[in-house]
Amino acid sequence: MARNRGDCISRLQDEIISVHILTKLPINQAAATSILSRKWRNLWTLMPSVEINDQGEQEEQGEPGEEENRENAFYARMQGLLSHPAAAATPLQGFSLVCEEWTRAEEMTRLIRIALQDRRAKKLKVDVAPAWEGGNLILPDIVYTSPDLLALNISKVIVQMPAGAVFISLKSLTVDITHQSDPSLQNFYHRCPVLEELAFEGRIDEFPDVEHHFRVSSESLKLFSLRLHSDFNYEKYYDVDLDIYKFSIRAPKLKHLVLDENILASYAIEGSENLVGADISTGWDDDLSYPGATDLFLARVFKLMEGLKHIQMLELNERTMAALGMAFNRLCLIEDEGDQDSDDEEEHLIDDEGDQDGDDEEEHLIDDEGDQDGDEEEEHLRAEKDVWSLVEKKMGTFPLLTNLKLRIGNNLGWAVFPYLLKSCTALKSLVLEMVVMDGVEEGFAWNPPSAKPACLEESIERVQLRGFEEQGERVLQYFQEINGRNPFELIVL
Repeated sequence: MARNRGDCISRLQDEIISVHILTKLPINQAAATSILSRKWRNLWTLMPSVEINDQGEQEEQGEPGEEENRENAFYARMQGLLSHPAAAATPLQGFSLVCEEWTRAEEMTRLIRIALQDRRAKKLKVDVAPAWEGGNLILPDIVYTSPDLLALNISKVIVQMPAGAVFISLKSLTVDITHQSDPSLQNFYHRCPVLEELAFEGRIDEFPDVEHHFRVSSESLKLFSLRLHSDFNYEKYYDVDLDIYKFSIRAPKLKHLVLDENILASYAIEGSENLVGADISTGWDDDLSYPGATDLFLARVFKLMEGLKHIQMLELNERTMAALGMAFNRLCLIEDEGDQDSDDEEEHLIDDEGDQDGDDEEEHLIDDEGDQDGDEEEEHLRAEKDVWSLVEKKMGTFPLLTNLKLRIGNNLGWAVFPYLLKSCTALKSLVLEMVVMDGVEEGFAWNPPSAKPACLEESIERVQLRGFEEQGERVLQYFQEINGRNPFELIVL
């Protein structure tokens, strides 16, 4: 076969080799493939994306004093490959500089300048310092002034912009915001005049000892996403007066919001009138009962929801619903302490050991499987009205929300679910999924208010139920009863 048709590698198209194979390798390894075949000899110079990575370069053992020589040789070799005459005519789609040990600022700056100025790279990734040290590279001025740079991904660097400087062409920005990041990464986003997409990413291994307040102000931003997870002890976070991670966002053109974090950060969202869709995954991964959590801490989830009042499409996952449910449960206990009537009502809602009627009402709201007589029902209706007023005060209503997707995996999430629906006054489509969560106590509490959410009887057009087994029969029956009075498309998967 080899004699008649040649080997398989030689039959590959140049585009497949340079785009789909070589770009997966650091540039020095890609150049080394030229020995495989005559056809491959200069294909590495056509690579549309180039990565420079010092991983593995330090593993070779040498004589004392050779480390500096090997570092010099590494940078000279990388510069030679990036500036190779055969490659210089090929504009770069992307350039990635990842150096964990050899982080000589002047050499890295030279490589970035070649990539942006000579090779006109459209995308730049810079990750240049060990995670246990602070960022040690100040982004060079060419990063701000390059007319070709459209996307930037930075980790553990310093953004020290000259007075009046802006990112003139940058449309997409991804920033590593782990607690080791330089403080300069918290407040420069107002200097990105055409930015459309901003993403914060991070992984926290230890409880931070300082506040991190990220201030985003942008007239052009359309998408904001946050992916921030931690392994630190949550309970240390409850009683801290500071908002350890706080995000202040002012973006009047913001269309989409994606939050995926497990620290229940604090948010202040301004100018969200044009927000179309949001996907919210916030709250703990486990220990959903939030032992020891303060009311101030739990209020953050209501504050987040309040910032979404103009939303049209919303998705909340099981962690978010658990956090909302716990905040809802605590809200019934502590709200309006200065109002005696409200206090009395709240005592009836949750725990009034001296009043048998109050106990009955608590059972109905939390875990009552029986019926109640007329007097108790009247008392229950008054309680519902007060509870709804408290929820509306904290979370507001969603008059534009037409599409809602919910994943619920614990009893607290089901407790707040009817009140959340009641705030969606124009809802047309509901997707509701019951999920199994690790560490969640078995059992199912479903005690909806007697007053049905208006959207289920007026505006709803389609309800899809997923994952419902025996424990969800009462929820299914709830929707079937409403569907009998106001027919809508009911799908059970």
